[in-house]
Amino acid sequence: MRPLRKLSVLILSFFLLSNVLAVNAKALDEAACRGDYEDLTTEEQRECQKILNDRANELNEELNNLQEQIDDLKADIANSVLKLRDYEAQMAEIEAEIQSIEAQIQDLENNIKKLEQEIKDREDHIEQIDNSIKERMVALQSFIHINNYIDFLVGSTSFIDLIRRIEALNDIQKYDHDLLVQLDHEIKELNVTKETLEKNKEALEINKQAVESRKAYIEGLQKVVEELLKEYYSKKADLEAQEQQFYSDLDSVKSQLKAISEKLNSVEPSPGWSRPVNGSISAETWHYPAGFGGGVHLGLDVAASVGTTIRAVANGYILFSANSCDTYGYLGSRCGYPGSNGGGNQVYEIVRVDGSTYAVKYLHMRSGTPIESGQIVNAGDKIGEVGASGNTTGPHCHIEIFYLGEESISYYVENWDGDLSFGCGWGTNGLNRLCSNTGAPCRVAPRGVLGY
Repeated sequence: MRPLRKLSVLILSFFLLSNVLAVNAKALDEAACRGDYEDLTTEEQRECQKILNDRANELNEELNNLQEQIDDLKADIANSVLKLRDYEAQMAEIEAEIQSIEAQIQDLENNIKKLEQEIKDREDHIEQIDNSIKERMVALQSFIHINNYIDFLVGSTSFIDLIRRIEALNDIQKYDHDLLVQLDHEIKELNVTKETLEKNKEALEINKQAVESRKAYIEGLQKVVEELLKEYYSKKADLEAQEQQFYSDLDSVKSQLKAISEKLNSVEPSPGWSRPVNGSISAETWHYPAGFGGGVHLGLDVAASVGTTIRAVANGYILFSANSCDTYGYLGSRCGYPGSNGGGNQVYEIVRVDGSTYAVKYLHMRSGTPIESGQIVNAGDKIGEVGASGNTTGPHCHIEIFYLGEESISYYVENWDGDLSFGCGWGTNGLNRLCSNTGAPCRVAPRGVLGY
């Protein structure tokens, strides 16, 4: 039987046994319809039956409307999740482009430094050549004065000496000519290097602009994602409030209880609380972080790697456990039945601490690790391992604590009606039963008692 149908049967049964039987004062009173039909006339019985049928039809219509609302909400959430995945894929692709462009920018910046150093070296070399030529020109200007030039040639001691002197002058002129050619070559190379440098700088600027435009696009996508997350977490709380199930197999709980009732009454209260998981806080109690939209979050999330041991927070009894989900879930998963939808693999424990009794809820466990129901455990005993089952974005343990009152563990187990919120409600309604503003049953902030 589907969870909502179970819920409808419970609601319908309630009305059939109480308010539904109330009738118009002019015809029948409430006591008459609740009494033995043998005391009623045939007409009165028909009137009661008509009233019952009308009320049942009204309830069925209300439940159908509720189911339609849930279906619409599920569709909205599914669309949001699909959009989120698409945007996240786009962001990953663009971030890869940014990394590639930034690598090109780094290469360009390194190349620019090399070119700038090459330009400096060429300019220094050109300056040296230029200075050398200038010095030669100054020296030759005084030497090639006609009188000095003639004296140099006439001063030869022989014809061979004359030839040598003429060749020496020619060598000097050739050297000067080579310097000029080298200077011209260096200047041309310098100009080419400067052009290359400018092109590299232009390319660098274009790449930087490309990075900035892509970063701006990612920032825009991130804002869209944040809005979608806010919408998702806001709807998620309402959906959970509408879809949380009552655990139906109470007969098995009752039979287990009869077999160990004496043992339950002998469970030693724990003097205090133990931490269930060694990890770090990823989401606080009552509301998600502002970045996630600040939606209702009725537990404490402790992030840890998959396989990290989850331990009982106190001495108690395993009331219920569920192990029907894969270790790794995803955002929007509803896996968790029987149990809290989206909670993945889960365990519920009734504990006794300092004379008070509490229910403790552990969600998102690794597949195959939740402890079986019906067992008595001590504080620190292993009851499962951290997973990412159900509606999660990563491995963590979701913990909720409910203060039930001062009666014994056995008392609350015997009187449990299968409600996995233990009378404290879900979603925004769950915030109306916080122990800070009401009495038992009420929700306790786990961080305060577990010492995180």
